[in-house]
Amino acid sequence: MSQQNDVPTALRNAITTIGIEKRIANSVQDFIADCIDTESVSLMYQDLRQLYIDDDRLDAKHKSKVLPAYSLDAFIYLYLEALRVNNKLPKAQDRRVWSRGVNSICLIEGDLFAFGFGNRKNQKAIVVIPVNTGFDTHITWKKEQADYPLVSDQTLHGAWLRRWEDAGNSLEELGQDINAQLSKVPVNEHGAFPYGTIVAMDSEKAVYYLLAISEFDAENRAQSNPGMIRQSVIALLKHYDKYGQGYPLYLPLLGTGRSRAALSYVESYALISETMVEHCQYAQGKIFIVATEEAMKEIETAIGGNL
Repeated sequence: MSQQNDVPTALRNAITTIGIEKRIANSVQDFIADCIDTESVSLMYQDLRQLYIDDDRLDAKHKSKVLPAYSLDAFIYLYLEALRVNNKLPKAQDRRVWSRGVNSICLIEGDLFAFGFGNRKNQKAIVVIPVNTGFDTHITWKKEQADYPLVSDQTLHGAWLRRWEDAGNSLEELGQDINAQLSKVPVNEHGAFPYGTIVAMDSEKAVYYLLAISEFDAENRAQSNPGMIRQSVIALLKHYDKYGQGYPLYLPLLGTGRSRAALSYVESYALISETMVEHCQYAQGKIFIVATEEAMKEIETAIGGNL
């Protein structure tokens, strides 16, 4: 895998993912334990280490890194570094919005569900799913006539409901669990819960925060605006501060979908990040704003080197 043609595009993209070293550590450890004896691993590492030291393509900053005699982290670092250098791959940038000690807010590119349903880490994650203030659980797959709100499968809310059901869960039981958690939360005159209301659904791999950011109108259209989203983000931070348990939190860009907020990716990112920085006293943990590839390109184009 020493030339660009040997590395598929999918792998090149994966190598530049933020936090890839930690994400593959368990898999590499299992592979070593199953397929390579301890002595051979040490010899392989020494060869990689010497190649790293002798590589003229590495600049002084890389050369200054002190590598131990052997460790799993160092082995992974050298392996990924060899792929990056030989294939001219850039390192993933830490798009940090704010940090203080161990607490931070970052913008990352990725699939939100990869941190929930696709979570392979030993630690759970908190994944935020934007929903309507009625916390409805009925998905519509096409135009339907009904006397209750329908959640479009084209929204993140609808996609999450589908994945939740595909994972072997009952949507009927989900509705019952939601109602139980909301039993003491007062509703408005329309029978809806306040913006920023959160219902937490626990699973084996993640805790899902169902965050109310929009409200269905009489014609079954989701209504929202920047003020509602800002209010919801503040409520989310306060809830995370109180109940986050140190889990990393992942939330998508809000208000860019089918709701009437109609924010661009750049506007949504600015609204979320600015609101969080303003209320950073509640950011007790690692928070990640997750953008799709399309959204990330738009944000990077607009903000450029200021990320």
